[in-house]
Amino acid sequence: MNIKITRDIVELDDDVNEAISDLLHIPQENLTSSERAEMCLYFVSVSRHRHVLINAKHLGVIDE
Repeated sequence: MNIKITRDIVELDDDVNEAISDLLHIPQENLTSSERAEMCLYFVSVSRHRHVLINAKHLGVIDE
C-alpha cells in the first residue's frame, strides 16, 4: 500500500534546514546511511506541499 499524504501548506522548521546544511557539501557517494536518511527526510518534507512551501532554504541547492 502506497499512501502519499499532502498538505496545501508545508512549513519546514529551521532544524530540518540545519540538519542537511553540512551534508550538501559531501559528495552523494560518500554519505553514510544515516546522512542519506537525513537527505531523504528533507526530500519527503519538501515534496508534500500542494500549493505553498515555506522555509525550504536548500531546495534550490539540491535542484542544481
